[in-house]
Amino acid sequence: MQKNDQSEYLLLFAEVVAINKRYGLTSYNEVSVLNAVHSAVLDNNRLRVLDILLMEDIASQPTLHAILKKLIAKNLLLTKVDSEDGRVKIVLPTKLALKRLKECEALLQKIQKKR
Repeated sequence: MQKNDQSEYLLLFAEVVAINKRYGLTSYNEVSVLNAVHSAVLDNNRLRVLDILLMEDIASQPTLHAILKKLIAKNLLLTKVDSEDGRVKIVLPTKLALKRLKECEALLQKIQKKR
């Protein structure tokens, strides 16, 4: 395979990595947690902090807790007290996180138009 014959997947992956770097996302686990929050919101589901801490397929609970704190500090996620149960915190994407998602979607659309 010549350099200019790279697969569309690898080109897409490289561009998504560049987008993620611009938003301070440096680990696969951070991206996985952020994607899980986006998916929940798009499915009209509420994702609690506890739900994130139980995502064992991504990382251990202490690691997930640290990731959640990092994503909040990077202004990509926020927590909100649940209106139905004040003891529960809901995790939501911020406007910045939604902007990142739109950039990734635009990239995918751009590649699909090339076909």
